[in-house]
Amino acid sequence: MKSAGILSDSAVRAPSGSSYLAAGDEPFSVCGFAAPKVEGLTGDGMRRLADAGVTTVRIWSDFHEAGEVDAEGLRALRTAAERFGLRVLVVLFSPSHLTDIYEPRSRFDLGLTVFNGTCATPTDVLTSPAAMELLVRRCREVVAAFEDSPALLGWEVVNQCENLYQVGFGELASFVARLTERVRAEDRRIGATRLVTASSVNPIPPDWLLGLAELDFVAFHPYAESIEFPVNRIDGALHVGNAIAYCLDRLPDLRPVQDTESGIIGQFYDPGLPRPDQAFRAELLHNLRWAHYASGGAGSGLHIPVNDEGFSARRRVPLSRLRWTPTSAELVDLRGLQRIWALAPGRGAVRNLATDLKVGSDSVFAFASATRDRMVGWLLRDTRRADLAADIERALAAGPTRPGNLDLRLHAVDCWRAGLQAADQAIDPYNYSCRRGISLLLRNGNAVDRACAAVDEAIDHLSVTTRRLRPDLLTATGPACDPVELEVSGLPYGRCELSWYDDAAGTLIGTAEVTGPVARVLSPPFERHLAFLIRAAG
Repeated sequence: MKSAGILSDSAVRAPSGSSYLAAGDEPFSVCGFAAPKVEGLTGDGMRRLADAGVTTVRIWSDFHEAGEVDAEGLRALRTAAERFGLRVLVVLFSPSHLTDIYEPRSRFDLGLTVFNGTCATPTDVLTSPAAMELLVRRCREVVAAFEDSPALLGWEVVNQCENLYQVGFGELASFVARLTERVRAEDRRIGATRLVTASSVNPIPPDWLLGLAELDFVAFHPYAESIEFPVNRIDGALHVGNAIAYCLDRLPDLRPVQDTESGIIGQFYDPGLPRPDQAFRAELLHNLRWAHYASGGAGSGLHIPVNDEGFSARRRVPLSRLRWTPTSAELVDLRGLQRIWALAPGRGAVRNLATDLKVGSDSVFAFASATRDRMVGWLLRDTRRADLAADIERALAAGPTRPGNLDLRLHAVDCWRAGLQAADQAIDPYNYSCRRGISLLLRNGNAVDRACAAVDEAIDHLSVTTRRLRPDLLTATGPACDPVELEVSGLPYGRCELSWYDDAAGTLIGTAEVTGPVARVLSPPFERHLAFLIRAAG
């Protein structure tokens, strides 16, 4: 007979930050978001987050590598976090501000970083003893603000390691290991034990990072094009689910895996890109969170919030005016996920079990994982065709293009082109160079009127050619609302309880008793997505 639990225990390396992992005897599960700056994360803002089920916020200690730690802001953040029971993951160092990946001249080139006084080039930061001491001093300033408070969950010692692209993986791994040891020493100095990680900018983390035993959990930033520049609500979730499964399969030991930063941020640094509307973003982020959690990731994943509520009448909201907190829809969604997680928190190591599910429909994707006491699963219906038809209809109805609807119409152009190519690789009626021309016009602040006219021309051309070549893309009906057959293998022998949940609301739909090791069930009818938990009965 197999164990009465969903999974038997496996040997797991005890992370250096294991006192935090041991809380509740679970791997480490967070429900939260990533914010570049401390502003907006105190007082009423933190209460609102806690009320929505947020447990963790990730912040930068020095957003622009200028050597300016906001000690007062950190102390206020600590006070608010302790009051409302939240935790903070602090980014210590971000190489992206030292390189020219995102801008013609980096902040280091302009002499604006703390390292300019000690390093001749950005790569010197990895080998310079003086640069290491600057980072340790920064760590001390953060520790001085938090002391031994449990509000400081831990450290992401390096944000997006590979952005320092001038050096190889071996040099990056050595630097991360040395910095990790110095950070742990600072925590030990005050009697604290905290989690430490470093993140990869690759949408699937590389082996050198997966194998870095000095880190307590794997952090990665899945800025795949399907997430940073999304053209539908589904592909990003498929990527995250596959990335989590890959990590859990490749890890030499069973450590937690987490997306500590991702989101729809391309328009932050490129005014030539459209900002998807709030409803599109809300559905995409819901799917990202559930794909992450159900696939075995540590909680919801942490996403950069693009909070432009109250500014919808304007095309572009200055970064200085954006609020670095989740939108109202995101907070509702986080609360729904937290409700279901609280019913069956993980215990012990987690395994991805997507291959143990069989769905009786080609239009439904399945995600699943299990810990010792429960299996969590999520079904996602493929709504890409129906969504595209609805997006096109909205864009056509909103025309002609003007600054107030430019994002909506331009994003529809991008979704339309991608949908055509996905439906038929031989059809691409709107040339990439023409689309790129619209972005070039938008980057020139004096050419917005011409950009609007070019978007109208693109939509007119796409409309005519699609009606001629693929009219079915314009007439797709809404998502089906049908049940699906589900076969789950790998269950323990004996009785198990299966509970179905509305994942958007976090509410119970129904329960059923199933018998392992293989169970076959029919789901309740659902339109877009549906969650389930399986636990041993009794």
